[in-house]
Amino acid sequence: MKSAKVQMVIYTFCIFSSHSTP
Repeated sequence: MKSAKVQMVIYTFCIFSSHSTP
């Protein structure tokens, strides 16, 4: 299930980006 892993990476990236910006 590559799609699941990709979604997880995108989710993590979104959270990381959100934390990066105030």
